[in-house]
Amino acid sequence: MRAAEHIAVTAAQLSRMARAQHLPLVSYLAEMVVLEAWREASREEEVARG
Repeated sequence: MRAAEHIAVTAAQLSRMARAQHLPLVSYLAEMVVLEAWREASREEEVARG
């Protein structure tokens, strides 16, 4: 798994944990990391395809 994908998965787990602990801001911020990491992973894949 590439770094950006790993970061996305890990951040998603952190977001779920934060939501379960009633930490909405932390959950929101982690979700932003998820979105950006998947965006970067997609961009990396497009570059690799040529």
